[in-house]
Amino acid sequence: MSTPTERLTEAWKRPPGFVGWMSATNHRAVGVRYIATSLVFFVLAGILALLMRIQLAQPGLDIVPAEAFNQFFTMHGAVMMFLFAIPFLEGLGIYFVPLMIGARDMAFPRLNAFGYWIYAIGGTILFLAFFSGRGPDAGWFNYPPLSGAGYSPSATDVSMTGLGEFQVGRGIDFYLIAVTMLEVAALVAAVELIVTMFKFRAPGMSLNRMPLFCWSSLVTAFMIIIAMPALMTVSVMLELDRKFGTTFFDHAAGGSALLWQHLFWFFGHPDVYIMLLPAFGAVSTVIAVAAARPMSGYLLVAMATVAIGILSFGLWVHHMYAVGIALMGLSFFAAASMMITIPSGITIFAWIATIWRGTLKINTAFLFCAGTIVVFVLGGITGVMVASPVFDWQVHDTYFVVAHFHYVIIGGVILPIFAGLYHWVPKITGKLLSESLGRWCFWLTFIGANVTFFPMHQLGFDGMPRRVYTYLPEQGLGDLNFIATIGAFMMGTGALVFFVDAARMFWKGKPAGLDPWDGGTLEWAIPSPPPDYNFATIPVVRSRYPLWQQESIEPAVDRVPEGWRSFSDSLNGERTTYQTTLLEAKPEGRAFLPAPTLLPFWMAVAVTVIFAAFLPLVGFDTELILIPVGLILLYICAIIWNWPEEPFARSEVTDRESPGSLPHITTGRFSTVWWGMIWLIVIEAVVLGCLTFAYFYLRISVPSWPADDAVLPGWPPEGIPDPPLMLPAIAGGLMLLSVLPIWWGVRSVSQGNRSMLFYSLLGGIALAIGSLIVSAIHYTDRPFIWTENAYTSIVTTRGGFHVLHVAALILIAVPMALLSWRGYYDEKRFIGVQALSMYWYFVVAAWVVYFVTVYITPNMF
Repeated sequence: MSTPTERLTEAWKRPPGFVGWMSATNHRAVGVRYIATSLVFFVLAGILALLMRIQLAQPGLDIVPAEAFNQFFTMHGAVMMFLFAIPFLEGLGIYFVPLMIGARDMAFPRLNAFGYWIYAIGGTILFLAFFSGRGPDAGWFNYPPLSGAGYSPSATDVSMTGLGEFQVGRGIDFYLIAVTMLEVAALVAAVELIVTMFKFRAPGMSLNRMPLFCWSSLVTAFMIIIAMPALMTVSVMLELDRKFGTTFFDHAAGGSALLWQHLFWFFGHPDVYIMLLPAFGAVSTVIAVAAARPMSGYLLVAMATVAIGILSFGLWVHHMYAVGIALMGLSFFAAASMMITIPSGITIFAWIATIWRGTLKINTAFLFCAGTIVVFVLGGITGVMVASPVFDWQVHDTYFVVAHFHYVIIGGVILPIFAGLYHWVPKITGKLLSESLGRWCFWLTFIGANVTFFPMHQLGFDGMPRRVYTYLPEQGLGDLNFIATIGAFMMGTGALVFFVDAARMFWKGKPAGLDPWDGGTLEWAIPSPPPDYNFATIPVVRSRYPLWQQESIEPAVDRVPEGWRSFSDSLNGERTTYQTTLLEAKPEGRAFLPAPTLLPFWMAVAVTVIFAAFLPLVGFDTELILIPVGLILLYICAIIWNWPEEPFARSEVTDRESPGSLPHITTGRFSTVWWGMIWLIVIEAVVLGCLTFAYFYLRISVPSWPADDAVLPGWPPEGIPDPPLMLPAIAGGLMLLSVLPIWWGVRSVSQGNRSMLFYSLLGGIALAIGSLIVSAIHYTDRPFIWTENAYTSIVTTRGGFHVLHVAALILIAVPMALLSWRGYYDEKRFIGVQALSMYWYFVVAAWVVYFVTVYITPNMF
C-alpha cells in the first residue's frame, strides 16, 4: 500500500514531454515562467536604454535617428513598466505567496496559466512589431492627439534609416492591443492572489499573521483591480478612434485629449505603487532575515501598505499640473502627493529600526536592501519637490523629472528585485548564487545608478527637455550626458554580472539546502526546490514567524479538531488543499484543484485572435473576420473549461466525504468561485465607471467644441434630438424582469428543487433575448452614426458595452440550462448558476446606470 507522500506525489506530478510542459498549471511553474520571461524583456529594455544613452552621449550625434529614437524610448518605458516590473513581481507573488501561506496551489490554477500565456503572447506581439519597424513611437504614456489616427495613422508612412525601415504610426495599434492583453494578464493574477490569500491560508494564519510580502501582494492586487481597468478602457477607446473613426479624443468633433490623460494617469500613478509595494514587501522580508529578528512595527508597516494603496489613487493629476487645471484642484492633488510620503516614511523607518536592533548578517540580498533605502529616499526628496505645482511648472518635461522617476523606480523596484532574486533563487533552484559576484553586481548597479541619474537633475535645471534625440553643442549639456552614459554602462555591466552568476549557478552552484538563510516564514520549511505539492502536511500557524516562534508547524493532536489534523493524504488521487475562513483562517472545507491541461493556452490563443482583428496586418475587411473566428474558439474553450469532469450522479459529492473529514466546498460565499466572481464584477464595475466618467467629462466639455466659432449648445449637440425613452425602457424592463426567474431558479435548486432551475434559466434567457431584439430595433432607428461626433461615439460605445454583456449572459446560460436539464445541479452543487446569477444582477444594475446616464440626464439638464 502506498504512503500518503507517494499518493501526493502521484496526484501532483507534472505530465512528461513538451505537451506536459505546455499544460502545466502549478503555481510554481507559472511563477517561474513569469519571472524568466520578464527577465528576458528586462534585458531587451536595457539594451534599448544603452542605445539611447550612446546617442545622447555627445551633442549632434546621429547613431540612432529620430524615428528610431522615438520607438526606442517608447519601447523602453513600455517594456519596463508593462513587461518587466509588474509581471516579475506578480510572478514572485504567484510563486511564493502559496508557499508563505501554507497552500498547495493558487485558487484557480488554470486561470493562472491563462494569464501567463496572455502576457507572453502580448509581449511577443509588441516586440515582433518593433523588430519589423512597427514599434510604438508616442511614448509609453501614448498621449493623443499625437497617438491618434490624424498624427500616427495605421497606414503606409515609411521612413528608411541607417537602422532599417521604420513605419511611422502603425506601432500605436500594436501598443494598444499589447497593453490591453497585458492588463488582462495582470488582472487575472490579481484575482488569483486575492482569492488565494483570502481562502487558502494555512490554519491559524489570521490576517495579522500573514507575512509582510503577502500583505504587500494583497494590497497590490486590490490596486490592480481598481487601476488597470481604466487603462484597458481608454486603450480600447483610442483604438476605436484609430480603427473605426470614433472621436473620443478629437477636439474638433467634441472629444478631449485630456480625457485620455485623466483615465491614463488614474492608472499611471497607482501603477508606480503597484510596482513599489511588492518590492517593499520583498525588502521587509529580506531585512528581517538579515537582522535575524521579526520586523519592527509589523502592524504599522501593514497599515502603511494599505494607506499607500489608498492614497495612490488621489495623485493622478500630479502628472497634469501643466494642462491648465484650476488652482483649487491643484492644491488638493499637491496635498495628496505630499501626504503619501508619510506611510512610505513609516516603512523606511521600520526597516532601519529592524536593522538597528538586529544581529546583522550582511549578504548580497541585504546590500541591495541597503541600497534601496538610500536611492529611494533620494527619489522621494525630489518627489516632494515636484509635488509642488509651482516647482513642477519649471521642471515639467525636463530631465529633472527623468532623474526623479528613475531614482524612485531603481530605488523602489530594481534594487528590491535584485534583493529578492538573491534571497529566493536558492529556494526556486535549490542552488546558491555567488556572494562575491553578487557584491560586484550590487556595487556596479548602485554606483552606476547614481552616476547615471544624479547628473540629470542638473540637466533638467539647465533646460534639457525629455524625449529629444540630440541637442546642440552650445547648450553645454555634453559633459553631464557623457557622465550619465558611463553610469548607464556600469548598470548594464552589473546586470550582466548577475546573468553570468545565474548561468554559473546552474552549472556548478552549491546546494542551497532546506534553509540557507535561517528564514522565519513557511517557504523555508520545505525542500529547495519544493515538491510539486509544496507541503506534505498542511502546517498550523500560531505566530507571524512560525519557524522562529513555534516549536513545530505540524498539526498537534491536542490542539486541532478531529477530521482535519491528518489532512496530508491525497483523496482518491485528487489535488486538494485547505479552504479557511477569511479573518482567522479556521478550516472550513477542502478545495479540489484541476489537473494540468492545455485549455489555458488555447483560451489565450482565442483571445489573441480577437485582438488581432484590430492590428494593421493585411486589410481592414480581412482583419475583421478574425473577431467571429476568435469568439467561436473562445466560446468552445469556455464550454470545455467549465464542463464538469466528474459524473453527474449526485452521490459523487457525498462519496468523497468520509466520516469526520472536512466537506468539499461547492457553493456560497465559502467557495473560491464565489469570491472570484465578486472580483470579476468589481473589475467590470470599474470599466463601467470609466465609461460613465468619460460621458460626463465630454458633456461638460461641450461649450468648447467644435473648433470653429459655431458653439454647439446643450447635450446632445445641435441637430441630434434628445434620446427617446420608450424602446430603451422596454429593453431595460425586460432585463429587470429576467432577474426574477434567475433568482427563483437559484433559490429552488438550493432547496433541492432541481427541475425548476431548468425552466427558470429558460425564462431568463428568453427575456434577455427579447431585450436584445428591442435594443437592436432602437439602435438601428437612431438618427445618427457612431462616428459623427464625441456624443454619438460615447453613447454608442456605452450601449455596446451593455449589449455585449447581455449577449454574454445568454451564451453562458445556455450550457448551464443543458446541464440543469441533465440533472447536474443540486442543493450541494450549484455554484455555477449562483455565479451566473451574481453576474446577471450586475449586468442589470449596469443597465440602470446606462439608462439614467444616457436617457434620463439629457432630459433633466
